[in-house]
Amino acid sequence: MLIIIKGLLLICRLSLVLAAVMSVYKNAKFYPIDIHFMLANISSVNTSNACVCACIMDFMCITVYYNGYAQNCVLFSAELRQGQLNLATTDTNSIVMSFKNKSIQASTVFSTMNKTVYAIWNTTAGSNSLASYSGYEQGNFYPSETPSSVFDNIGNSSYSSYGVCNYSTWDLSCGTNTGFYITFKNAPYLLRAFRICAGHYRASRDPLTITIEGSNLAGAALTLGTSWTLIYNGSTGLTTDPGRSMCGELRTTGNSLWFSSYRLLVTAKRSVDTCVEYSEVNFLA
Repeated sequence: MLIIIKGLLLICRLSLVLAAVMSVYKNAKFYPIDIHFMLANISSVNTSNACVCACIMDFMCITVYYNGYAQNCVLFSAELRQGQLNLATTDTNSIVMSFKNKSIQASTVFSTMNKTVYAIWNTTAGSNSLASYSGYEQGNFYPSETPSSVFDNIGNSSYSSYGVCNYSTWDLSCGTNTGFYITFKNAPYLLRAFRICAGHYRASRDPLTITIEGSNLAGAALTLGTSWTLIYNGSTGLTTDPGRSMCGELRTTGNSLWFSSYRLLVTAKRSVDTCVEYSEVNFLA
């Protein structure tokens, strides 16, 4: 079975048995328009779903990277450029892996079905948060571009937040100190990496730097700054404009703590505009 997860948010570790049959393609390229490059035709995988070509209509795909003798799986991204699905990872020894096995311990993919997303504004790392609501004024997010959009796996939908501005105010500060927090209903997880995708409208709205915090508290306690632990403060991976609705570089957190809730706040955007906007956030465990 090839594991391909499209528009993924999270996946936990997989424990593979030693008897698994591996087929590895190093630094591979797959041609989505050519049936001969379907994995079922170039490997022993025999399933209609085992094909990276299934990603042709998606703005991004996620597949599996095999890491060392511990037999843990982590994730990296692949992207479609000039008709080829190319590996896109910071690891120079990147590989695509397909495998068949008789026993894989249960894994969990965290989707929009098992989390709650809360919009916030006028918030910095370590401080109390203010709830943000739909509208066109200060403290609002654009009514049709809600925080849940960053987890909907749709590249042309976005989350747009005005912050201290409104729909007619243009400033570099518009949209900064806004973001969201999410609570996962299944279990805590370890956030190892993330990737953020640009919005569909203007590059000037792209978030350039963010903070990410984690918490194991619940309910109203999550509005308190003391509930959160800072785990990342830095670039979004969008320093170079990837294009509208395209994703930035994969960023690692260096985090070693497990949390059930995460809070993301935008601290700077690219240029003067009315708001900050981004289309997807992929959290990888």
